[in-house]
Amino acid sequence: MINKSEIITDRVSIPYHNYSDRNSPSQVNYYSHMLIEDVCRYLFPVDGCINHSPVFKLSSDNDSISELIQFGFDDHLYHREYDNSEHSLSSCLSKFGNQTAYRLLLSGREMFEVARNLDDLDRVVAFSVLNLDYLRVFLGFTWQTIPKNTLAEVAHRESSQPFKRRRVRIPHDRIVRIRLPREYRRIPIGLQSLRRVENSVYSYDSEELWGAEQRAVASVTQSVGWNCRWLHDDMITQYYMMHRFLQFEEFKAKLRQAVVDGINQILEIAGAHVKFKAKLSVHHLPTLTEIAVSREDLIDGQIEFNQMMDQYSIYRRGRSTSHE
Repeated sequence: MINKSEIITDRVSIPYHNYSDRNSPSQVNYYSHMLIEDVCRYLFPVDGCINHSPVFKLSSDNDSISELIQFGFDDHLYHREYDNSEHSLSSCLSKFGNQTAYRLLLSGREMFEVARNLDDLDRVVAFSVLNLDYLRVFLGFTWQTIPKNTLAEVAHRESSQPFKRRRVRIPHDRIVRIRLPREYRRIPIGLQSLRRVENSVYSYDSEELWGAEQRAVASVTQSVGWNCRWLHDDMITQYYMMHRFLQFEEFKAKLRQAVVDGINQILEIAGAHVKFKAKLSVHHLPTLTEIAVSREDLIDGQIEFNQMMDQYSIYRRGRSTSHE
């Protein structure tokens, strides 16, 4: 068992807090919040399991490696002390995946430093996954830029002091970047446009403008297939509604894969530091192959909407049939 009180995190980046953070929840509007919540709530199960089977599986059966990985990602998670769900590697990684997806939908990319953890003899005994904001590439190097009037992140904020440094170079062999799949990289811009749509419509009280708003929301979210929680279901046919449902499942499947690929990049860097080899795979969640089959069934009229809802719900999935 790794004792956190006995190790030092050898990080290069500088931790700080900034009240005007670009990912602040206050900057997320009504429709954006609903879309992001619908993605992140149903991307990975919060307990890390479907039908009592873990969705994340490690290539290594070594328990010490599993413990090491959980230790590394646990440090990243927010509000762990309030989480009463099962504490396992799969649940830990599921929470990491959902949190990462949230920030991806806001900014289009998420970056991490994989930092070494040292014991009192300067031996590398573990690793930590640390969020990085405000990274810039300049002259072939990656720099963390520190905003003005930013305060150091310390245990007691009343003793925080503004930074004098403005740039910190981060070695490439410590950085992992996770990006939205290429075809969805305009989503953050689309979410910003949803805020403009909401603000413009709420300036008036008109049923006609409300209809225009619904059409605008459907258009902005067309690439991901989001149903806007059925707010515009009376404007489209049931077939197109089911088509968009599968499109949304395809988006989530590709987003999951981007997150899993990022986790495996983290493990590759961490393994080089701490001397272990392990790779993660995901099971029991909807796959692109499964979604393609459902599309064919939809065209042939061989699938009902309720059946589709049960099949792709990560909380009802697997009760009657098994999906890999």
